[in-house]
Amino acid sequence: MTALREAVLLRMRLKGFSEKTIESYIHAMVELARFFWKPLDTLVCGQVQMFLDHLISVRRLAWATINVYFSAYRFLYLEVLKRHETKFSIPSRGRSGTRPGVLSVEEVRRIIEAPGNVKHARFLA
Repeated sequence: MTALREAVLLRMRLKGFSEKTIESYIHAMVELARFFWKPLDTLVCGQVQMFLDHLISVRRLAWATINVYFSAYRFLYLEVLKRHETKFSIPSRGRSGTRPGVLSVEEVRRIIEAPGNVKHARFLA
């Protein structure tokens, strides 16, 4: 195990990260190192941004997955390597353009009166 990996694991345990988070962050860091075939502490922010762009545009990963990768790299560079000049980012999460409608008084009344079971009707009353 490399010294950097040991430092990352130690820092995550000290911060109280869950085992699943530790596993996800280590996976993200291994993928970044394999993408460039270089140690993580030699990579610059532009290379991290290039890899994040690759994940978004080429591999087309879900936004939540991209966010895990981004969080892992931010943790690595800010908390472990103490590089506070990180300049990589991800786009904000896209939101649906539709908003749920507001029910009318009559629609609410029909929902409350719909249950045939007395016990279920009491829950809604």
